[in-house]
Amino acid sequence: MGYLNGTETKAFNFIMGGKVKTGIVTFPTPNESVDEISTPTLVMESDIDSQRPSKISMSTIDIIKLKSKRDVEIIDGNIVLKVDIRLRGSLEEFIGNMDISSDIEMKEIEKACSQEIKKQVDEYIN
Repeated sequence: MGYLNGTETKAFNFIMGGKVKTGIVTFPTPNESVDEISTPTLVMESDIDSQRPSKISMSTIDIIKLKSKRDVEIIDGNIVLKVDIRLRGSLEEFIGNMDISSDIEMKEIEKACSQEIKKQVDEYIN
């Protein structure tokens, strides 16, 4: 028997869904340039998901609403947990050189946030 650390607790709450009333998701900002005119934003030092600090651009989403659906299936004799996580949030902090007023680039930011949530949940389950 043990305890969950902060990242594991967050992943557990993502899976359970209904328990999350508020919170944040911090994730690496997609590395895309807006245009030739924009000046690249300086990166910050971070040790997230790393043993040694690295320079990466990070962004933060403030969770407004979170829902999840869980389903267990048996596939080829293996128990498989399927989780569908739906999150509504607002972009609270953005460090990068993307045009956040562009729908296309906001989709890239959403994708990066989704990948971070998926990574945290996968690490928690495995």
